[in-house]
Amino acid sequence: MFCPKCGREAIENGLFCAGCGARLAAAPQAKKKTLSLIGGILEIVSGGLTVLFSGFFFLMMGIAAIQEDGPPVLLLLLPLAFLAVGALGIAGGICAVRRRKWGLALAGAIAVVLPASELGIAALVLVALAKDEFEADAPRAPAPGFHP
Repeated sequence: MFCPKCGREAIENGLFCAGCGARLAAAPQAKKKTLSLIGGILEIVSGGLTVLFSGFFFLMMGIAAIQEDGPPVLLLLLPLAFLAVGALGIAGGICAVRRRKWGLALAGAIAVVLPASELGIAALVLVALAKDEFEADAPRAPAPGFHP
């Protein structure tokens, strides 16, 4: 490789010419971290839709309770389960967007697969593929015996 300004032979993979100091090549750009961002957004959306669904289900239960004797108690557990799943999806999505706590982000993606299948599957795949994005941003523990 030769310098485009002075023509001197340059070091392989060098950024600047040793002779004139001209920039040889563009600096390598940092890898974009979009998988976790998109996966987190999908998790938040599918978790929010699940929470809205559980609210709608509670409303329908209330109408049924007014008109008749009311739904069985076990049937009331279903919207509570959906509410918990939606909350876990939202929490996991927030973790994925912030690239923190990959385990919680993955758990949230797994949780929203059933109630919001297409969005949940897409979120699960993206968060699973983005594991290295989380590890790169994770703070490192100090070495054993190191006390600043």
